[in-house]
Amino acid sequence: MRMGHADPVLLLADSAPAPLRLRKRHLVIGFAVAALTALIVFLTLPSGESASSARPLTYTAPGGTFSLTYPADWHATAAGRSAAAFERSDRAALVTVRQNPPLRGSLSALARTLPQQLARRFSDFRPLSARAVRLSTGPALVYTFARTRTGTVETMVVAPARTSSYTLVAVARGGAAQAAREAGSIVRSLQAR
Repeated sequence: MRMGHADPVLLLADSAPAPLRLRKRHLVIGFAVAALTALIVFLTLPSGESASSARPLTYTAPGGTFSLTYPADWHATAAGRSAAAFERSDRAALVTVRQNPPLRGSLSALARTLPQQLARRFSDFRPLSARAVRLSTGPALVYTFARTRTGTVETMVVAPARTSSYTLVAVARGGAAQAAREAGSIVRSLQAR
């Protein structure tokens, strides 16, 4: 995973969960269902409500600049001062977070330019949805897209905060509804100083 860039597009997980082998028609239907599920999860699960029944763990970045809460059956695969990655034990989902400099421009401007940036980066990019949500840091952009070759759905969240911004990426295998709920819970748990 690349953690050395400030550009939200370059912060996507390069090591996604194992791809699914499906026919193209089934893949498109699966992406639509997964995107709808992910969107519903992001918009309907109340803030602070855990998607897992196990007691959650908390990761706090060195220096205390941000923290995330994650289920006990997830583990940190990379962690540092300004970035961290968390993976579900069964490898059905991965969440990355990176602290960046303050966002230049508005979230709506980012939403307009992000599809072109992602299409240049990923030849199998298929846009699914873009929404504004509210996190503890304030308004955030949630952008969901499919990758047809890897068989995954990725949700990128760009969350401006007072002195910086955060890019979170959740990648889940198609059909992994519980993993998607847990990933959404991790993203919503973001706290920034």
